[in-house]
Amino acid sequence: MDLQAALDGENIGNTDSATAILKRDHQAMRKAFAKYRELMNDVAAQRAAVAQDICMQFELHFAVTREILYPAMGGHELVRELLEAQEDVQECVETLRNARALAESELDSTTVRLMELADFYICRERHLIAAADQDGGRDLDSLGARMIELRKKIAGAVEDLESRS
Repeated sequence: MDLQAALDGENIGNTDSATAILKRDHQAMRKAFAKYRELMNDVAAQRAAVAQDICMQFELHFAVTREILYPAMGGHELVRELLEAQEDVQECVETLRNARALAESELDSTTVRLMELADFYICRERHLIAAADQDGGRDLDSLGARMIELRKKIAGAVEDLESRS
């Protein structure tokens, strides 16, 4: 998955609700996890590329949840738990992002750890999504539009950086 596809999300439209976007994020992450597992006996460079895609997906997901969805959920009890879970996942993401040439075993162990943490995180976030879907007091379409705009803003910033290189 390239940056633009991750920013746009798979088949995200301009009128998708915030919860629909997050559900698609979860599907894309799980698809990338499965691809990584399929490559476990293949060349490390292929796995490293998939691991970088997973990292990119989490970075984008975390940006929209931290800046838009979680504040909109107010004092929901799961928000604090999810932010803590994001910190744990982020540690793995940073390890994978900052290591130029991880040893093959470290690449695998870090990515597998990330997937384990992500499974917990996604499961808990599904509970928050269900609560948001049940609560008619939030404009999930408006939140979704803001999430899409933030993704576009991030895409513009990345494209600007890439053009300078």
